[in-house]
Amino acid sequence: MAVEGAFSGITIGKILSLPAAVLEEGTFTLSPDAARIRLASGTIGASRVTAAKADITGIRKGTPAAEIQAEIEGPAAELIEAAANLPGEKRKGLKPPAVTEAQARTRARVQFPILKTITAADVDYSLETDIADIRIQDYLGLTLSDGKATAALANGRLSLEGTIASGGTPVAVTWKRGGDSRETITLKATLDPANHADFRLPPLPFLKGTIPARAELQVTEAGIEIESRLDLTQPAVDLKRWGWVKKAGARAVLEGRGTLTEGGTLTVSRLALSGRNLDIRGTGTLTLGEAAAMDLQFDPVKAGKHRLTAGLSFEKQRGYGVDLKGSRFDASGFFADARPKGKAAAPESPPEAEAPPDKTARRDTALSLDIQEVTLANGITLNQPKGKIHLTGKRVREAAIEGSLNGKAPLRITVNSKESPEKILVT
Repeated sequence: MAVEGAFSGITIGKILSLPAAVLEEGTFTLSPDAARIRLASGTIGASRVTAAKADITGIRKGTPAAEIQAEIEGPAAELIEAAANLPGEKRKGLKPPAVTEAQARTRARVQFPILKTITAADVDYSLETDIADIRIQDYLGLTLSDGKATAALANGRLSLEGTIASGGTPVAVTWKRGGDSRETITLKATLDPANHADFRLPPLPFLKGTIPARAELQVTEAGIEIESRLDLTQPAVDLKRWGWVKKAGARAVLEGRGTLTEGGTLTVSRLALSGRNLDIRGTGTLTLGEAAAMDLQFDPVKAGKHRLTAGLSFEKQRGYGVDLKGSRFDASGFFADARPKGKAAAPESPPEAEAPPDKTARRDTALSLDIQEVTLANGITLNQPKGKIHLTGKRVREAAIEGSLNGKAPLRITVNSKESPEKILVT
């Protein structure tokens, strides 16, 4: 014998961490050992339930259990919030980003015994969802858009794969969480000179070519632990003024490890740049976002003929600061074109046809020196030099360096482009 009926307007409190559900219209069938519920329409929070059913079995045996299946369409924000606050879960690290426009199509299944008291361990659940139109404003300094992803969540285990654009650059995203609640996020993108601004990076005019980049993130109580790798093999690197040039195709790798906190500060515990005639290791801090900045210390710096320790800083308003100390520095590149050789070359085009200057390539750089030996132009060696060089873009604007010439005569080198733009004063 079975009893059939209909219902409407029933409200059910939260299941797991989902918002309250309203069963607008549906039917039920009751028998001595089972119950069957079919929902014609309903809502969960701001989402519509497009199909749903619930079956209760084992009533006669005294071990009743329920299985609920549903298909839901609506804002992804509620789903993300629910996934971040599952019963029995203790969230660590940064909060999920605010997603306001994304839409999700979700298929959910929940099984649980019908007991007087139900704990999180009693519930078996799985969710599969397709999310589209993901837009995230100002998350860790980045504006993300045009995102789409497919995710699966089952008993605390999360797997998500998708893409999202930072500025105009696509980023591949993989997000996994195991049964121990440890989260790992993997990001992959290709960097090139045209898209540095998409990631709030300072301009790097000495790089020409594309760079495959990979970052692996783990959420911890301290923030997000990041391990990154940039393969610099493909691009050409022109740091001729700094005594190191890499041709396109020559192997070079930049690897890093650090912790990113919610304020957008990345504390770098390891930074290693390696390649032919290249071994640079450093630590420090990077500030991401609109007011990008960095303060890094490097020891050692072995690049070309350099044998140094170095400090590198950057602020948007002040430009770069470089502090060099050590046994050897090849500075010949700074002075190689300070004075024209032979006859002055004719301009490539008349002034009225010249392209406007690239302001991003004309950052100020303040360089300070305290080195045992510096190689200057024409093979001149300067011993125990101390001083400063100020550049705008590639041009030496000012310089004041004191030391001794070839370990003997005291020497002072002065450049002042405002007073004497074509002169290097040596006394």
